[in-house]
Amino acid sequence: MANKTNAPTANCKLCLRQAPLAKSHVIPEFIFSGMYDRKHRFLEVADVNAGITALGQKGFRERLFCMECEQRFNRHERHARRLFKDDLPPPVQPAFGRYRLTNVNPQVLRFFLLSVLWRAGVSSLPVFKHINLGPHEEKLRSILLSDEALSTCDYPCVAMPLLFEGKHFRDFIVEPTPARIAGRKCYRFVFGGFVFIFFVSSHMLPPAYQKTILPKNGPFDLYAKELRDVAFLRDVWNRAGETTRDAVTSFGAD
Repeated sequence: MANKTNAPTANCKLCLRQAPLAKSHVIPEFIFSGMYDRKHRFLEVADVNAGITALGQKGFRERLFCMECEQRFNRHERHARRLFKDDLPPPVQPAFGRYRLTNVNPQVLRFFLLSVLWRAGVSSLPVFKHINLGPHEEKLRSILLSDEALSTCDYPCVAMPLLFEGKHFRDFIVEPTPARIAGRKCYRFVFGGFVFIFFVSSHMLPPAYQKTILPKNGPFDLYAKELRDVAFLRDVWNRAGETTRDAVTSFGAD
């Protein structure tokens, strides 16, 4: 829940109206609740270039939105949380890591995920310093306010379950970073047991990527990846070196 205590009045980042601003989560708290150990900590890669890891104790919050806009986000979050709270179904093609989801509406999920991308873009928190949406910031704000149905070409998103030695690896969050895939600009997020890739290019994606993006309607398929098979995550993990191992060793310890 957003913190309303002594909320200052300023322009809401979404509706632009002056109002008391809540201490809003950029990535919702329910994502972190499943990651906390007994000391209320989670494993965070806080600097992907330097390989710096940390044991975080709070989600990422900032005074950004009025309570009315918080409720707008909450409508999508209540449904999207199924992706993060429910177990993955048995794979329909184990050799390809293909899972079919029937309990999540992909249209609602996409609104939720785009809201996280946009919130990260308007945030001033250091962990989101690499998210610079430029003209897409205003376009996404309009989309989030309109609630109009999205086409598959509107900011396509790939969602990949992240595995570690065959098990869904949820206890890991990585500083979001920009990248180029097939010549298209994108941003990569890792949280809640998934890698999310948001394309912000106006160019059509190559056919090879069409089957992996979230569709307009469900059911839909997700293709899981082992952490070691995701090149940028493998590099992040290797750069973390002893820092990562020390964090993992102490994670969950009394």
